[in-house]
Amino acid sequence: MCEKLYLKRPFVIKIIHILNKCGIVKTTTGKNGGIILNKDTSKLSLYDIFTCLDFNTSINICVNKPEHCELNPICNITTFFAGLQNSIITKLKNANIEQFIFSDEDLDKINLS
Repeated sequence: MCEKLYLKRPFVIKIIHILNKCGIVKTTTGKNGGIILNKDTSKLSLYDIFTCLDFNTSINICVNKPEHCELNPICNITTFFAGLQNSIITKLKNANIEQFIFSDEDLDKINLS
């Protein structure tokens, strides 16, 4: 899997471990072990995965903590950033991983060259 996706094995192991802790994947050790997705692909969003990986969707501190900005009462940029941040979060929540899955055959087409 790592080779086909051009990813380093230690990086993938770390991500799998985190996803396992969040219940997104299930790992089994041993001769017949492996990794399986523990959630329905149509119900698992990119937001779920990014949240599990501690991805911070905050564009600017002013959006989540307006008290940190002395210009907040008159600053229109905070409103702009808040709208942008909300749009990103909505898009991530609406994007289920089913939309991004590709097959081994797709990967083989790329790896032939």
